[in-house]
Amino acid sequence: MPQQALHHGQRCRELTEQHVDELLELYLDKALPKDEYTANRKPLETDIAAAENERRKIQTRLNIETLTPERIANINEFARQIG
Repeated sequence: MPQQALHHGQRCRELTEQHVDELLELYLDKALPKDEYTANRKPLETDIAAAENERRKIQTRLNIETLTPERIANINEFARQIG
């Protein structure tokens, strides 16, 4: 589940960044006034920052939940010591 959320979040971030790029192109082509560009870009940047924050949280959860070979060895050693 966390991996699916990570993938979904990454896809949403990519789409938002694409939208920012499109806005920039419109602005540079003088098809969008600067105030509209700025007004539209700011919430997108906020969304990108929020997506990055969520990605970090999910990645932390994945790191905690993932049993690495070292963690498995530690569990096996603990079980050997108490059993």
